Amino acid sequence: MFTIPIQKHSLTIMKPNHSPQPKGKFSPFIAFLTLILISCTPDNNKKIIAEPAFTISGMIDGDYNDFIYLNYGKTKDSVKVVDGQFQFTGKVNQPTKGWLNLKPDANVAHLYVENSAITIKATYQEAIQDKKPINFLNVQEIQGSHSALIQEEYKTFYQKNKNKPNFQQLLFEQLETFMEKNKSHPFSSAVLGELALVEPVLSRAQLQTLFDKIDTSAQNERDLALFKMGMDNLNKYGVDKAFPSFELY
Repeated sequence: MFTIPIQKHSLTIMKPNHSPQPKGKFSPFIAFLTLILISCTPDNNKKIIAEPAFTISGMIDGDYNDFIYLNYGKTKDSVKVVDGQFQFTGKVNQPTKGWLNLKPDANVAHLYVENSAITIKATYQEAIQDKKPINFLNVQEIQGSHSALIQEEYKTFYQKNKNKPNFQQLLFEQLETFMEKNKSHPFSSAVLGELALVEPVLSRAQLQTLFDKIDTSAQNERDLALFKMGMDNLNKYGVDKAFPSFELY
């Protein structure tokens, strides 16, 4: 340290201190630098969590090279089929009823759109309906979809047991478990709507017990309306008396 006299006042200038820091002494500057370096260093152990989304990848066996359309909720999407293949991407808040169709006039192939990697195998042929040609899409297999699995589970149980004398009780017990596991899935109300309106196997009381298990806020409005219609008319038509058929999916 040295002093420069300036008009009876002195100006003190601090020289850099090159002496080593005593061991164990805390340096705020070094701590600050260390904190910055740590915060800027990437943590390789942290995994980037991707936003939930879906892909629907399809293969169509047949001579079709035009557009295919996906409809779900209020969304309509389309892509060109190239070399028999197509893919849709997007995201949904919950499993949502939808359908695929080829260039009109065409049939519709129903499915549930959910946030997963879904693959579809289908065939194409030109068919005649009401004396008019239509582009017919036949979905043969869906993989990677929880919705498709529970649909197949229900269908398999129904077909395997429908001719048994105690089928009504077997179906009711199966659906009690099914509704508990899938109370927020829209397929639950689709099943109940069909059983109330088209396939009146269960009693009105059994149907109401099953309906009370599901989360109605997560269901499709059309299915809920069909269920209500079936329940309103079940007393008139009764169990095992088929009501006029409707197209359900």
